[in-house]
Amino acid sequence: MPPLEQRRFSVSARSYDEAQRLADAPHGVRFDVSEVAELQYVAGRPAVPGPVGGFAAREQHRAAALMNAIASGDAVSPAELEAALPRANVTALRMGPIRLVSDCELTAEQSEIFAPDEPSPYPPETHGYPRTRIGMSLADDPATLWSASRGIWRMSPDTEYLVPTRFGFAPYVFKTTKWHERSETVWAAEGFLIDHRRGLLMRLVDGTAETDWRPTLVDGPEATADDLLVARLVTGKVIGFGRRGPNPIIRLRSRTRRIHVK
Repeated sequence: MPPLEQRRFSVSARSYDEAQRLADAPHGVRFDVSEVAELQYVAGRPAVPGPVGGFAAREQHRAAALMNAIASGDAVSPAELEAALPRANVTALRMGPIRLVSDCELTAEQSEIFAPDEPSPYPPETHGYPRTRIGMSLADDPATLWSASRGIWRMSPDTEYLVPTRFGFAPYVFKTTKWHERSETVWAAEGFLIDHRRGLLMRLVDGTAETDWRPTLVDGPEATADDLLVARLVTGKVIGFGRRGPNPIIRLRSRTRRIHVK
């Protein structure tokens, strides 16, 4: 059985033309055509049998909803977000497909994820902090996505709000309060999920061998007004970043300067 999310896929010429039409801003917000084509593939692929089926179904359902949002113009641009966000350093990540990582050297085949809900069969990668996978699935829960997105990046350690995205979709917003730096790379040492419905910050506690290196969520302090505003503006939104470049790190808002032009 192939892994849930393949990095190689094929679409018909007609499907690619439709992806190109949607990517070219029919509603004023631009997307990357290859990402839209891959999103079409995920939304329309056959059902996955066996224990992985539930995860795949959630991913497929979310992909179909994203396609509908893009087609109907229910998306925002970075410039629109920047105009609405409070003065803070808000950073989005354009995440890639999920794959396993380890301190052991894994082959390309070993790194493919067949059952995302199951623990990795390999020891974690421990450069910076322990993690067993990178990348993002549309079906990820907050703890899984935090582990994959908190590092390791080449960027300024001044980010206050971290927004992982896949195909432009931003399911959660994390507040980052402490960063570690090593050899020109950084990773978030402390973070919280902003639960804007309850007005709370949910502390993300590092995973251990007992939790299969999966972080756990515990109630933390009350969220500030800025925390709630950022989360309400971004959580669940589809962001049109335009054509994908080599840098996956996109600053949505800066404390000190204007970044995006409408």
